[in-house]
Amino acid sequence: MMNAKKVLKLGVIIICAVSFLSLPSTSHAYYDDVHYALTYYLARAVGYTPMQAHRIASADVMTDYDFHTEPVQAEA
Repeated sequence: MMNAKKVLKLGVIIICAVSFLSLPSTSHAYYDDVHYALTYYLARAVGYTPMQAHRIASADVMTDYDFHTEPVQAEA
């Protein structure tokens, strides 16, 4: 059975998540810091060398700049 602290902590997390998800915003998923830095971090976390992680992250971020693979832009 969950104690009161765990229930309160879970409630706060749920309220924060719902609040965050209900706010209108633009997607920032295609920014370089997301594709490069996050991919680099994940590659390092699973054991790739710094050079290997750099190459993987660089290839990932370049998909945003290639004409055939760039993200779809919403028309305003």
